Amino acid sequence: MNFSFLPLAISLILAFATLQQGFTAPIRIMPIGDSITAGYTDNPASGQTGGWTVPFEFGYRRQLYQRLSNAGYDFVFVGASSEPWVSVYGDPTHGGTVNPTFDLRPIGQDGHRGYGGIRIPQINTNIASYLNADNPDYMLMMIGINGMDSGSPAELATLVNAIFTTKPGVHLILAQITPMSSNVTYATKNADLVSYNTYIRNTLVPSLLLQGRKISTIDQYKNFLTNPNDPASAIDASLYSNGINHPTNAAYDTMAKTWFDGLLAVTPPTLPVLDQTTITLPVASGTTLGNFAQPPSPSTETLSFSLIAGIGNTDNAKFTISGSQLKSSGHNFSGDTNGKIYSIRVKATGNSGGQTGERAFTLTVSTNPDSDNDSIPDAWEKSKAGNLRKLNLTGDFDLDGLADTAEYNLSLDAYPNIDPTNPDTDADGLKDGEETTGTGQRPATNPTLNDTDGDDVCDLNEDNTGTYVSILKTGTNPTVTDSDGDMTGDGAEILQNTNPTDNTSPTPATFNTVSSATTGIYAGNISNTDLLQGLTGTNAVHTGWYTGNSASPSRLNDGLHGGYGTNPVEGAWSNPGSVTTYTLPAGTGNGWNLTNITTIADWSGGGFGNQRFELSIRKAGETTFDLLATVNFQPYTATGVGASKVQITRTGSILAGGVAQIRFSMLSTNGNGGRAVYREFDVFGTQAGGPPAAESAPPLEILTLVPPANGISQTSVTWRSYPGKTYKVENSENLSTWSVINPTFPSGGVTSTFKTNAQSTSASRSFFRVSANP
Repeated sequence: MNFSFLPLAISLILAFATLQQGFTAPIRIMPIGDSITAGYTDNPASGQTGGWTVPFEFGYRRQLYQRLSNAGYDFVFVGASSEPWVSVYGDPTHGGTVNPTFDLRPIGQDGHRGYGGIRIPQINTNIASYLNADNPDYMLMMIGINGMDSGSPAELATLVNAIFTTKPGVHLILAQITPMSSNVTYATKNADLVSYNTYIRNTLVPSLLLQGRKISTIDQYKNFLTNPNDPASAIDASLYSNGINHPTNAAYDTMAKTWFDGLLAVTPPTLPVLDQTTITLPVASGTTLGNFAQPPSPSTETLSFSLIAGIGNTDNAKFTISGSQLKSSGHNFSGDTNGKIYSIRVKATGNSGGQTGERAFTLTVSTNPDSDNDSIPDAWEKSKAGNLRKLNLTGDFDLDGLADTAEYNLSLDAYPNIDPTNPDTDADGLKDGEETTGTGQRPATNPTLNDTDGDDVCDLNEDNTGTYVSILKTGTNPTVTDSDGDMTGDGAEILQNTNPTDNTSPTPATFNTVSSATTGIYAGNISNTDLLQGLTGTNAVHTGWYTGNSASPSRLNDGLHGGYGTNPVEGAWSNPGSVTTYTLPAGTGNGWNLTNITTIADWSGGGFGNQRFELSIRKAGETTFDLLATVNFQPYTATGVGASKVQITRTGSILAGGVAQIRFSMLSTNGNGGRAVYREFDVFGTQAGGPPAAESAPPLEILTLVPPANGISQTSVTWRSYPGKTYKVENSENLSTWSVINPTFPSGGVTSTFKTNAQSTSASRSFFRVSANP
């Protein structure tokens, strides 16, 4: 079968001016702007005397501090603004109740020049005094949303000129500012804002670069679009906590990544960063003890590392550095006790920029399974994170909303495969923290399974709203296989284009039930050509059946005993709870499309009420059974004599497609000891040579294309798929030569999502195509 494909074009154009750093550590960074720089979220709820509905977390500055620290920057945030701590919005001494989860104040990193409601001319009035007082090396400036109009570009040019007049050597990173949240209510402001950002990007910054000024720009506007790769796409109102202009904390974190990349592009980190400072015995000479980090992208700088003299160099001779690896060198550590300390001093040197940074490291010998006392065993940390530095007692390394220790504890119980270094362990588009706690109407799901309930619908797509919108917003419950209770699984309904939230879609299974006081009347309906004929041994497994009076469950599928003939019975007596499971013939390996299931009961003695059973199926390639139908047909009293027949079909459709096994589970009746008598089970259908005929394989339709955005160098493509199949994923830079990325990517159910890191190359575009394997 041939499938069409849709190329995915991904822009990977990065243009940054890399400047020589001439500062002595620490570098001084001034965040400057309005309430967004201060970090405001929403306003106090109605009637509140203090506190915020959305907690204050220092806006983008908290996450930027963590990123800069982890990367090896020696820096300090500067600026004397006391917001938000001077009003009801903050300091408890003024009626506020703000308690940030990570507080920048005690570590001296709350410096900034963010002022709620401030406009460009007000900043301009005070800029000289700010610069003289704070003496920044870098300015992170985002200003203009307050008072935005057609005159704002000229006001900004005046302000920027004042900055360079006062402090010519400062490097200004100027943000293209965030939009207002509504394209309707604030349409005029947003139109002026787009023009303002265009002026920054195309006119102001290029002209000042030609004058030799240290200036660059980053784009914060795109972070608030529904498609950050399309400047014309709609503004995403869900990213605003006050409904107007203040970002949510998650949106602030995205802004922090953009600021971080802007700093990386103009000044690489200066300090060496060692990923592990624990020496776990035993250690042989030449053992790699840790690795020094290189600056991340978009920085193009690489660092060299060396042991040097200075404070903390006491034990330099016991170690050596090879490339980026710290190794033991000749010293015998075998006699060391737990907790023994060694000290070394390391210098990092930029290979192109020449900047340097030095740091002393304390290395601790460990014979303890938790040498860093973070309640996470060293072995688990190393297996998951590669070292002992990334994870700690209170941190959340992968920023997925779960503390590192919480992920370890979850790994001991329900989720042994959870990954503390990956925010989305199962790659279903939901962060691990969102899955373990639930988000919005979506209940808690398994963060290590992209399809918690096994219904072939990705957890992300099952938003539990009760309303089916599309295959990407199914309205179904991610913890229930059949959300509308119509005995057809959610994924199966989507495949056959019916509504998984409406129990009248598809047409419910039809139960044709008849009975008679005459025995043997339905003998003419038995079949010796149905799918169950000849199934014996492991293909027909019976448990719990009554076998007295020569009754035998093997006669249920022999096509002979549908009607009463002689006494003792020639069918089987079912004890309550008895089960019979049939494994259908292998056929093409794709299972069977079932069209009709017929059961016949026949008896001559009283006391055997029937028929009551549950009918379940297991599809090819799956491991669990799904309930298909429940039969509750008891036409006779406890003393009744006669026969009954039940036929199960579905109008205009098959009952189920791709079935490999079928199971009858008997329920208690009101007859003799709860037992019932069955004579014949017949199952009819056709081989599924590929996807089932009535559940035909959907066309290979691309559903979403997500190019790298928001500073994340990852792209993904999502397509409509068929459960159990595999797909070939390829990419190309020129649409002529294609490289196979994954030859047999497994289906994710009714949708599949392939993610890959996008690599910046000389090509400006990368194309992807997907095709189904036979």
